[in-house]
Amino acid sequence: MTTEKRKPILADMDQKYWRRKANQRVRKQRLTRKLIGWSGILLANALIACGIVYGAIEASSKLLGGPEFAIDTFRIERVERASVSRIQAQLKRRYAGRNIFSVNLYEIERVAALDPWVRSATVKRVLPGTIRVRVVERRPLAVALVEGVAHLVDREGYVIGLTGSGADNLPVISGLDRLEREDLIGALRRGVRMVERLNARAPRFAERLAELNVSRPAQVAVRTLGGGPRLLLDPERIERNVDRWLDLRRAISNRTGALDYVDLRWSQRIVVKPMRP
Repeated sequence: MTTEKRKPILADMDQKYWRRKANQRVRKQRLTRKLIGWSGILLANALIACGIVYGAIEASSKLLGGPEFAIDTFRIERVERASVSRIQAQLKRRYAGRNIFSVNLYEIERVAALDPWVRSATVKRVLPGTIRVRVVERRPLAVALVEGVAHLVDREGYVIGLTGSGADNLPVISGLDRLEREDLIGALRRGVRMVERLNARAPRFAERLAELNVSRPAQVAVRTLGGGPRLLLDPERIERNVDRWLDLRRAISNRTGALDYVDLRWSQRIVVKPMRP
């Protein structure tokens, strides 16, 4: 009788599945331990962060409330024409005695710029109790004559104040008396732009500029230092022919005698009107 040798029952099964359920339990236990470990680390870090934040809040509250950082000095720098005492008085009234860390520096800049001579200001804290204010002043460009009163104006047409030591041979913008508020502001700004354009494009003529009358929209009547005839200039091209006039004025005067006015508004042409005998 022949006895066949039988194969083990599990011989054809994939051995990687033999302990499938046991392996799943092991993996779950390992994953649980990892999650617990990471949770502990995150919790510890959160507690540390809370402690740091709380400490910072406590330190800042003591710092902000401490009398050792009370503002007692306002240092105004780079001032030539603005009133240092007036700026300091404005700042002391609002900020003296306050904690240096609690004030808004941008607000202080705006208060410092209330002075008409101050175009802008930069503010910095200097511990323990000093506020430093660096000023950029307005530069007068011309004198605006309105109803007999002379005002200094800057390159933006901003009225700085009444003339004084700041006038310094500045050209006068006239012809503003009959204008209402909006028209007055517009004419004043046009006059300032004309002065600035002459300074940039015809500096030799700008040095002799004495007065611009802007009462008429189609022309600007100009007077120069040292006398001479009225010059009629083009508001849109204020620099047209002015340097040619400086070069030719003596020769023209020698040929025509005294002149009533000289019209420089035309391209490549100078028109003159002699005085009546």
